[in-house]
Amino acid sequence: MPKCPIVSQLDISAEHRKPHEEITRALKRAALAAIPLIDPDGFEDGTTPFCDSEHFNATVHLVAMALRESGLVPGLDTSVLANENDEPYVMVEVHDGARSVNLSRGTEVRRLTDDCEAAGWAGVLVVARELISFSNDLH
Repeated sequence: MPKCPIVSQLDISAEHRKPHEEITRALKRAALAAIPLIDPDGFEDGTTPFCDSEHFNATVHLVAMALRESGLVPGLDTSVLANENDEPYVMVEVHDGARSVNLSRGTEVRRLTDDCEAAGWAGVLVVARELISFSNDLH
């Protein structure tokens, strides 16, 4: 039987209150795990809100993969469902190794930001924080 570390709720909650600098380092570090680079220099800090960007849905998925592969949010993944007629929808999923279960919660993709005016890298960080919050709620 595989060994799974037991993590207390207190440990999880503390882990998910990281400053922006640590989230930025985690997103950059994921490139070492063959996840496409999520680099602050690749996002223009213009005036167009990040959630209105044509790359928003794809970047949400990349951010989730980077948070998982960096070790900041173990077991995190997303599924973005986008139809032409409907608002894009995302399932935020967490694999809980201690209990051997997958937990998920869904929402409209645009609800993964609590700052609809955030542009550029600030917008990416808002999405990362919201994904961390969603995953924390699932534990």
